Amino acid sequence: MISTIVISRDRPAQLHLLLESIQRNGGNLFHLTVLFEASSEYFLEGYIKAQQFFSKKNKKDFNFPVRWKQRESSNINEDLLKILSNSRDLVCLFNDQNILFERVSSYKKIKKLFSNHSLSSLSLRLGNNTVLQNPYEQGNYLVDKPKEGEFDLERFLIWDATKIKSYTNFGMPFSTNGHIYHENLIKNVLKRTKVEDHDNFELEVQKGLYKGSFSGKIPPSMACTEYSVVICNSCERISDSQSKYDNTEIGINHRYIEGNTIDYDSFDFSHISKPYEDFTAFFK
Repeated sequence: MISTIVISRDRPAQLHLLLESIQRNGGNLFHLTVLFEASSEYFLEGYIKAQQFFSKKNKKDFNFPVRWKQRESSNINEDLLKILSNSRDLVCLFNDQNILFERVSSYKKIKKLFSNHSLSSLSLRLGNNTVLQNPYEQGNYLVDKPKEGEFDLERFLIWDATKIKSYTNFGMPFSTNGHIYHENLIKNVLKRTKVEDHDNFELEVQKGLYKGSFSGKIPPSMACTEYSVVICNSCERISDSQSKYDNTEIGINHRYIEGNTIDYDSFDFSHISKPYEDFTAFFK
């Protein structure tokens, strides 16, 4: 199993959706720990509800163990390193806006990939289908994809990320959107950075890695599955016009506490063209 940390802040309902998607499509690949932060007692109530739902005590045939860890340090990296002190060979990072929408390769195949190649990361959010770049404030345009690369026998695409434009999808070895790392590499990266703000965590670590290039700090090669299996979705568009709550994180949390969950089966994952989507979410 891969030691896996899900980073979450004030999004219990979205976290529930991710955990449900991993339960459906992750098999026994991920050994899960949720690192969560609640800015108010009301969000904390949402996380308690999620813990109760994903609990062995409430499921007779439940074989989906999740460990829960509340933020303790002002530096999120310190919390991550504490969790990783007992990690396995491989480490995966998710955040609470992710959805695992397809089955993932087996641990044996992923372990073999890392054994046969010197990699910075294996990205589950990238693939031959992710042809659009989706930066946060610049709209969509064609992604800077590898012009040269190789296919591993197990259908993993491998390329030199140093030849890709910095801060584009195929040139970003570090992401909390379903990237898998060798344990020693991710620990060293976390030790070299200090990030206090949860929302800027990924960007700040990325800045520390680049300084214009990889600078020889990490292996230049990245890999991805043939087709992406993880999407990042904000869930800010809610099809719930009759609700008394708005579509803010507070409103979504209200719905969740009252017993409503985001409906995984309402999403259409048949035409994924970029790692970030803005699907309309339906509650059930």
